[in-house]
Amino acid sequence: MLEGLARKNVTGVLEIDGTPDGAIYLDKSHITFARASWSPDLVARLYGVLEPTADVRELLDGEDRPDRDLGTMLLRRGYLTVGQLQAILRSIVVDALTVLTVPLTGDSLLAGIRFESARTHWAQSFCRLPVQLVQAEAAGQAERVVGADLDVG
Repeated sequence: MLEGLARKNVTGVLEIDGTPDGAIYLDKSHITFARASWSPDLVARLYGVLEPTADVRELLDGEDRPDRDLGTMLLRRGYLTVGQLQAILRSIVVDALTVLTVPLTGDSLLAGIRFESARTHWAQSFCRLPVQLVQAEAAGQAERVVGADLDVG
């Protein structure tokens, strides 16, 4: 379904219900953001990178909402460079696509998929990855996990 949406150059969010669940934000044939329940979210990754001062905690507390431009806030306050933010967003997208599109465990269950057009994520200002490129990277990442015989469950 993701490839078909990319070929149609649509903008919106592909929501996946199941185990794992998540969302993939598209802008035409590019992925601008993704999240998956089985991979660390943006806030968790930022806590791992940033010094947890009171200001940082205040900024990061709460959920990452598509309409709350957390990236610009982090850049304006000097917590991250554009390159650092882009690298974090890329890692989130690749990990989420790996979890959502490559079955790594028998516990995976797809309960439903829906697409809402015109919904965007603030990350599109910093992250625009071609769908095919991310799919290839996710498949390679999954191969490395399986090849390493790691427990993914």
